[in-house]
Amino acid sequence: MSTTITTSSIIAQAEKCRKAYFWRPRGGSSGRRASEQQNSFIAEAIFDDVAYVAECDWQESCSHIYAKMYYKKDGKTVTLRSIKRLPADLIWNITGGDV
Repeated sequence: MSTTITTSSIIAQAEKCRKAYFWRPRGGSSGRRASEQQNSFIAEAIFDDVAYVAECDWQESCSHIYAKMYYKKDGKTVTLRSIKRLPADLIWNITGGDV
């Protein structure tokens, strides 16, 4: 498990979440739970004394995948656009999950 990722990896995960609803989940429940654990994460970074948090909530049912990304800047909810403005090689610390 990697404990750090970059801003470009978070943007790639956001694109993956955007298209996830149309994918087929894994067949067994243990496979679905493993996929949820692998794709869900909370990452934190500080840039210019501003704290950023990115969270990926990944859930799989028997028929669909539900994925959602949340972003915060100093505790306030922001859009992906704010994250895209950060340097692509900014290092984020993962506090949960396994991206």
